[in-house]
Amino acid sequence: MSLKDTVCYVVVFDTDLAQCVDNLQPCCFNTEWYHLALQVTNKGICWAALNGFALTQLPGLLARIHNAVYSDSLSDKPKMLRWALGIRKHVGLLSLWFLFIHVIMRYDQSL
Repeated sequence: MSLKDTVCYVVVFDTDLAQCVDNLQPCCFNTEWYHLALQVTNKGICWAALNGFALTQLPGLLARIHNAVYSDSLSDKPKMLRWALGIRKHVGLLSLWFLFIHVIMRYDQSL
């Protein structure tokens, strides 16, 4: 027995009264509600990955601008910029994790 053969129960909403109906009705995992949650979550994870990759590029750009204006070494840069340069790899790896989860969820949607 696979996960798709398993029966779940969801609360059915009455759209006219916008209130819950007291009875529970069975539905399969192939319904629109299953895909709705998957699609909404997948889009959020995709945007988190994209924004994370963009944030990894920003400290390097600011450091290059600072070098062009002041032409100094790394130790002379502001403390916040040095901190941002130090965590770029961690933010990039976290974004890569979100990208991996996005790909897995996208593959699962196509099945």
